Amino acid sequence: MLNDIKKEFAELDRTPRALRNFGLLFSGIFSIAAAVMVWKGSALWTAAAAAAGMALLAGLAFPRALLYPYVGWMTFALLVGSIMTRLVLAAVYFVVMTPIGLLLKLTGKDMLDRKIDKNANTYWKRHEAETDLKRYTRQF
Repeated sequence: MLNDIKKEFAELDRTPRALRNFGLLFSGIFSIAAAVMVWKGSALWTAAAAAAGMALLAGLAFPRALLYPYVGWMTFALLVGSIMTRLVLAAVYFVVMTPIGLLLKLTGKDMLDRKIDKNANTYWKRHEAETDLKRYTRQF
């Protein structure tokens, strides 16, 4: 997990264009936050508006000034993404796959046909070849 994060961190796009986009994105986020604060009547809207202005100024005029905030934010994003990926996959496995497996076990269904037949010479299944050529035009 850490090796994947290190690899992605090393491949981060640190060009002025990426830093400018980061500044513009956060300027938009802080602007929306300020607008919501004004709508809700919060006194902190000025701080959000100031942060939006600084992000916009830094993004347009001094994109290199956003290097450390960008790297910090992307490191945080990589960590959260790595953790959330594992949590979502675990949840899908336990919420979807485990009940299906338990249901199949309770009903005695063996999808892989793993029953041992001591009298069988082979476990190969005979496959009958199709002779109808129309099946090639409807593959799915």
